[in-house]
Amino acid sequence: MIDTITLEWRSIICTISPCDRAYFSWITLDKSSILYGGASSPSDFYHDDMWMMKYDESDFSSNKNDIVKNYWIEISQMVIK
Repeated sequence: MIDTITLEWRSIICTISPCDRAYFSWITLDKSSILYGGASSPSDFYHDDMWMMKYDESDFSSNKNDIVKNYWIEISQMVIK
């Protein structure tokens, strides 16, 4: 994550998160975002899963270098090969 005011990078460490992917859909709501689908390479997996990222601006306002919190919630999962 980058702080757009100070231009400093900070790491977000999540114990649960969706796998790396491309070609996904993303929608942002008030204090959450939803990720749907996508594809992973090199194994050419097409994902039909949905994840919600819930966050609060106060999570990012601390002076710590790393942010350790579980932001992701898996809503559904179905991997098509």
